[in-house]
Amino acid sequence: MASGEENILSDSCRNYNAEEFPAGLRVLAVDDDPCYLSVLEKMLRDCLYQVTTCDRAKDALSLLEEDKNKFDLVISDLHMPEMDGFQLLEMMELLDIDVPVVIMSVDDQKEVVMKCILKGACEYLAKPLQMETIKFIWRHVFRKKQKCLKESEKSTESVVNGDNSQLKTI
Repeated sequence: MASGEENILSDSCRNYNAEEFPAGLRVLAVDDDPCYLSVLEKMLRDCLYQVTTCDRAKDALSLLEEDKNKFDLVISDLHMPEMDGFQLLEMMELLDIDVPVVIMSVDDQKEVVMKCILKGACEYLAKPLQMETIKFIWRHVFRKKQKCLKESEKSTESVVNGDNSQLKTI
């Protein structure tokens, strides 16, 4: 981890050591396999994450629509009936739900992985997931918040310097 990232992390996560993952991360876990969903939930809870589970992507999408700020991260299986991970990514983009999404699947073909990333997933993980991987998924949330902070600073700087082109009229 770069020293600049470590300093920002110390500030933004207050009580957390840069080498640890922050407790309380709000994760929405989605998988149609109840056994795997249970294992995933336990792994996430062991990392002290707050976990909400869904066995259908449509239900997960409804939760995300209800409150776009309720979750810090979505971790979803790719292959599910009714609505798969690709469709979940597409609907989240269409509905302007800006939450990092990690897609997981036993299918680790390069074409599938690339398609997920191109559709907006921040990471693609091959099942079965390892505890070490789960421990560090918080980094996606940190990167997103860091990006939002930079964009906010850029907008503020533009307004301060007299460039109002980035302001939206309500």
